Amino acid sequence: MGLERNGGGQLHSIDLPQYQKAEKRLKGELSWSIPPGKDSGWAIPTRLKRDWDLRKGRSEDVLPGLLRQLPSVDLYCHDSPWTAGHLAFEFETIRPKLHPGSIVVADNTDVNPGAARTLARAFATKVRPRGTSSLIGIRIPSLG
Repeated sequence: MGLERNGGGQLHSIDLPQYQKAEKRLKGELSWSIPPGKDSGWAIPTRLKRDWDLRKGRSEDVLPGLLRQLPSVDLYCHDSPWTAGHLAFEFETIRPKLHPGSIVVADNTDVNPGAARTLARAFATKVRPRGTSSLIGIRIPSLG
């Protein structure tokens, strides 16, 4: 909806969908698994999909190729998977595409708090935590 409100832009998503095995989620299935007969983005209204580029696969496989196609990244949101190595991989991979004014938002950073600090230090800025949660933000400062 932000693209619609801003009157433009492009949203790129990478998803490795996890599908529910039954109409009702079974015990032990992930709370964010996709219902039978649906696919990634199923809850997004059609009118909002015009400027949305969905790529399926592991971000380790998809993200580098996507970034080669983009001049820069204005907003990056990391929400999974929640492993120390993966968080570090994504931050290191996006770093060359960030610019003054870019924003990085990430959840579950408690698995590797050093990855966020390393990214922030590369731009002489700070990690901004949201209260006591593991949700953080980093804003790349303007030059000068």
